[in-house]
Amino acid sequence: MSIFTAIITIGASGVLATIVAFRLNATKEHVIFMRQKIESLYMNVEKYERSMNGYFVSYYILFKNEISYNELYDIQKNSFEDGKGPGEALEKSKMLVSVYFPSLKPNFHKYLEHRKKLNSIIVKHKRAYECGETDGTPWLEPFDRAFTSMDLAAEALKQGILEEAIHLASTDNFLPSLKELKKSLGTLNHLFQRNRD
Repeated sequence: MSIFTAIITIGASGVLATIVAFRLNATKEHVIFMRQKIESLYMNVEKYERSMNGYFVSYYILFKNEISYNELYDIQKNSFEDGKGPGEALEKSKMLVSVYFPSLKPNFHKYLEHRKKLNSIIVKHKRAYECGETDGTPWLEPFDRAFTSMDLAAEALKQGILEEAIHLASTDNFLPSLKELKKSLGTLNHLFQRNRD
């Protein structure tokens, strides 16, 4: 083996080791970043769902004719944890799904569609209420069906988020880089074997 070949082999192995180390670190940092994003998404979806559930549950009391709309508004105003309502959690969730987790868009949009259906029932009831039809009991059954559907859609969304989080938490995310490392080490081994001969 010539000195020139040995120097080239040592230089190439150093460069290759640097590249592999860089790729492993970049992959690790990306996975950590994505884990933080999925955790943030789950927390924001959970906060939004809790707020919306509290908001919609208060309509059950209204539909049972136990309170008026004015009393309902007072209950809702006091029910938001931070006084701002659920808007911020929803906007953060939309952004995280759109930018980082587009595979969750179908479940996210399905949840929002069910929320719209509930709001539609509320709007129709409000119009009827303002026209003097104050008995809310006929609205209970359709509202309950829509609420149950929204709740199931929320659970499906959170399950999708959890599955994405489990995927990010698994060591499989590092396997492509480890496969590259193994291939690179095989190439180096081949060079060393060839230079020995």
